[in-house]
Amino acid sequence: MGIVAAFWLLRRVGLTRLLPALTPRRVTLGALLGAWSHVLLDSVMHADIQPLQPLSAANGLLGLVPLSALHWGCLACGVVAMAIAGIRYLLKRSGSTKP
Repeated sequence: MGIVAAFWLLRRVGLTRLLPALTPRRVTLGALLGAWSHVLLDSVMHADIQPLQPLSAANGLLGLVPLSALHWGCLACGVVAMAIAGIRYLLKRSGSTKP
């Protein structure tokens, strides 16, 4: 949650103009989704991850999908995200208000 604390600090010192589209809610949600999706993906590929600690030391997600499929899936998600960001940027730049 260090990123959330850093964001709150930026807000306190008045530097929110550097990140105008971000709100505390968006930053917190992004940090939570980022952290837990990282745990989930690591659980699929690393034997030493224990995603349900302290309830269980087991890792039932290990090997759920082949490692190559996991990598290609992450790459595909990144390409789709960049395409969406690019389209949104172009729409905003052209003066359109629709996302």
